Amino acid sequence: MKSIVYLFALLLSFTFFSCKRASEVITTNPNDKLTFSQSVVIFDTMFSTVGSITQRLWVYNQNKHALNISKINLAHLYNSSYKITIDGEEVVEFDNYEIYGKDSMLILIKVLIDPQNKSLPYLVEDSIVFTTNGNNQFVGLSAYGQDAFFFTNTTTACNTIWNNTKPYVIIGNLTVPAGCTLTVNQGTKICFHQNATLTVAGTILVNGVKDSAVTFLQDNLSGSYATVAGQWGGIIIQSGSKNNWMSYSIIKNATNAITMLPEPDGDTIPELTLQNTFVLNSSQNLIQVSNTDFYAVNSLINNTPGYLFKASSGGNYYFDFCTLTDYSNDFFRQNNAVRLSNQDSLGSNALVAKLRNTIIWGDQTDEITINNNGSSGFTFVADYAILKSTLTIAGTSSLFNQDPMFTNVGSKIFTLQTGSPAINSGMIIPSITIDITGKTRDANPDRGCYEK
Repeated sequence: MKSIVYLFALLLSFTFFSCKRASEVITTNPNDKLTFSQSVVIFDTMFSTVGSITQRLWVYNQNKHALNISKINLAHLYNSSYKITIDGEEVVEFDNYEIYGKDSMLILIKVLIDPQNKSLPYLVEDSIVFTTNGNNQFVGLSAYGQDAFFFTNTTTACNTIWNNTKPYVIIGNLTVPAGCTLTVNQGTKICFHQNATLTVAGTILVNGVKDSAVTFLQDNLSGSYATVAGQWGGIIIQSGSKNNWMSYSIIKNATNAITMLPEPDGDTIPELTLQNTFVLNSSQNLIQVSNTDFYAVNSLINNTPGYLFKASSGGNYYFDFCTLTDYSNDFFRQNNAVRLSNQDSLGSNALVAKLRNTIIWGDQTDEITINNNGSSGFTFVADYAILKSTLTIAGTSSLFNQDPMFTNVGSKIFTLQTGSPAINSGMIIPSITIDITGKTRDANPDRGCYEK
């Protein structure tokens, strides 16, 4: 009887294993190896102490039979700057992972780099080691770290100077206190964590130069995020802030790049002046102001689903040799390029807007919206401008609905093509002798921020 039971058990076992699919049978052949979606996982430059985005590595078993990976580990183990996630568990090593034949697994990889007190980016490397059937296979890990000065929900010291020795990273909000000045010198890079803001209650002076601009942008330096809007909050000029100046600056990829709160001081002296500045790529509005004083010269304002320039509740706004242009290439545009209003939720006040040698253009039928209550005062004058508008606007020698003929709208190159009506047709402004790039304007200057 025992023999019959033994034979039955043996037959049952044989039947079970004979029915097992080939892809489930583990091979121990050392010639059967893994393949990978990439030989080196590369991270773009990132700031020390700020974690990276997650990269993905696919591991393939292209063999007929299953493979048992006896160990997966980081070569530097617990001394590594990297972390790997396998089956939802963040580890530095993992034992006995089985992949069926013709199947795959996914490994998630992140890196957090320790500061090394260096001004220039430095290379941080490691590798993931896969041990299978006596074979060790390696996938490289490579990232550049960048040390920085970090500010988290704090204020600057009074009368602070920032130079371009290392980037400045803002997490949360950084405030320039009332009565104090933050001076930012040429070449400095100011990077903002998600939703971070710079609030100016005092004064900010940005002293970029022609070949060494000051840049305000996100702290995620991955190439895939280089043109993603809405990665940080923006710059906020508070009521009471005076004499702010930005020269040769680049402000990009914010939610609202610049917000100016009311400053009804009874004069027309700009609370903020932009000179030779690029304001680019926001997820809401690029510049939004309310009952304050603002001046822009030789500046390019481009690319948002909201307004390029939105003025509410009055104020004084002046543009010389500027280009404000927007297209529906990256966003579904819901608004015109410019909105000027003397009445809104913050009150009704006189509005004055004056344009000289300025282009307002885009792919909407009309790129200017006016909201005038008819009683608070509304002055809008455009001299030698090019405007995409059906409105009647006072001024001298402006061109309406004549294409300025930008070089390449799709590539966001807003220099002027030969034959553009903007070329050699502007008015001379003696105090302005260069364009946005520092090129000398000739005796017959071009309209817009670029001199051809």
